[in-house]
Amino acid sequence: AAIQRTLREFGKRQELQDWGLAPARKLLFYGPPGCGKTLTAAAIAGELGLPLMTVRFDALFSRYLGETSSHLSTIFEEMRRRPAVYLFDELDAIGRSRGEASDVGELRRVVISFLQLLDSDESASVIIAATNFEGALDRAIFRRFDLIVEFPLPARQDIAQLLRLRLARFRFSAAAVTRLARKATGLTFADIARATDDAIKGMVLEHRKDLAETDVDAAIVGVSKRRVASP
Repeated sequence: AAIQRTLREFGKRQELQDWGLAPARKLLFYGPPGCGKTLTAAAIAGELGLPLMTVRFDALFSRYLGETSSHLSTIFEEMRRRPAVYLFDELDAIGRSRGEASDVGELRRVVISFLQLLDSDESASVIIAATNFEGALDRAIFRRFDLIVEFPLPARQDIAQLLRLRLARFRFSAAAVTRLARKATGLTFADIARATDDAIKGMVLEHRKDLAETDVDAAIVGVSKRRVASP
């Protein structure tokens, strides 16, 4: 509902401006990886008919250490020249609390620079910042956004809905979907999509045309084990 409201505001931005109001266009997405932050940014870009431009802060730091603030300024200048949806991914790379003992002068300067640029931006672009670790963000960052949206792990009914969509070409009973959703509880949307793909690939490689509940169940178990094994 919050995203839909934002899209409506952006579509009516001229009417809002006639009343001295501005549409919400600075959004902060947070939650575990694989729960839809990047996909939602792409959907917003598609709905607004704008290109999606992605800025990864972790890559920006590794490539341009010491010059990050300058490159951020260049990006914000581009926002004015080229309206788009700008996704600042891995925001926690610069947003860690400025009071942390491990903090350094360069990091503080980048945080301050980003906040100042965010405050002064009056472009026609939509700014979306995404982070997997909202607890690592400086509190001052939250105040700069018009809308803050959490992307939590999917609830069981959400998992069931995704399974029905991904397995629509096969005849799975409601009871089977419920059992599979129970088995997949705790996984992300991306994990579940990967599990259904793995199950269907296995079916194809075995020259079968029917997918069994046990195929999907085994794929869910496999994805779960990989999550546990990954650092």
